[in-house]
Amino acid sequence: MIWTMLGIAMGVMAAYCMIASFLLATFPALNSWRALIAAAFAAQAVFAWFLGRRKAQRRAADQSKEELWPPSDLRFHGAMLLVIAGITLFIHPLFWRKQEPPPAVAVRPPSKPPVVAPPPAPPPPAVVPVVFPKLKLQGLIIRDNNSMAIINGQSYGVGDTVEGAVVKAIERNQVILELGSEVQTLKLE
Repeated sequence: MIWTMLGIAMGVMAAYCMIASFLLATFPALNSWRALIAAAFAAQAVFAWFLGRRKAQRRAADQSKEELWPPSDLRFHGAMLLVIAGITLFIHPLFWRKQEPPPAVAVRPPSKPPVVAPPPAPPPPAVVPVVFPKLKLQGLIIRDNNSMAIINGQSYGVGDTVEGAVVKAIERNQVILELGSEVQTLKLE
């Protein structure tokens, strides 16, 4: 029976050591509460010890022959809580070290891309003189909204194209034509 109690106690202590170590390393703020937590465990231990002792005395007075399994005896729990209070007060996690930031690595600023000269401007196009086709104004039909010009035997209105030249205006005795950026006036003879 003693070996069972010892095995249970060792298992509980090992589990508590791992949990307490993890919590103290993860939450450093618990470190300031360590003494208070240990005192609470110690107070519970004393209470459980005395309560278990009192129950054991009553059982002895009743002359009960029933054997009590140790983990259900409050004296056992009192002793366990007293050990847990000591562990809480003195435990120090092995991996509890201030982690220093990694050393700074010099980072080279990105290099600027090489400056590329803009390509040279293309030479201006050669100015080709505009040559109007040979056109002869043969007649005009003047109306208020739709005048017509007879050029080289064909009739044309404003906006029509005559051998590449556009008719821009038809007036009383002349027609204005445009080819490229040049303007030519045909007069009625």
